[in-house]
Amino acid sequence: MTGPAAPLTVEVVALDDWAEAHHITPDWLIVDVEGFEEAVLAGAAGLIARHPGIGIVVELHPNAWSDAGTTRASMGALLARLGRRAVSLDGLSDPLSGYNQAVLEALPLI
Repeated sequence: MTGPAAPLTVEVVALDDWAEAHHITPDWLIVDVEGFEEAVLAGAAGLIARHPGIGIVVELHPNAWSDAGTTRASMGALLARLGRRAVSLDGLSDPLSGYNQAVLEALPLI
């Protein structure tokens, strides 16, 4: 790309709404949104609840969370509400501590 950047307006739709409108139930969600992971996952909470077997892989960008209004605590709380835990695919013992790709495993029901 060369030259000045031009503004671009795009429609933002929650995955819950999009999947329902199109009658689609994905087997996997692959999320790479440069810090806006919490917003995307919150917008898919209904889909995840209705389809607990859905696979989720997320590229986590904790260094960009503040720009998106996300904190480590808010991300952890969302994962708990979704019944998921992040497991790093890059070997981090704490997937919420630094950039990595993680699978969001479903927590066992007690």
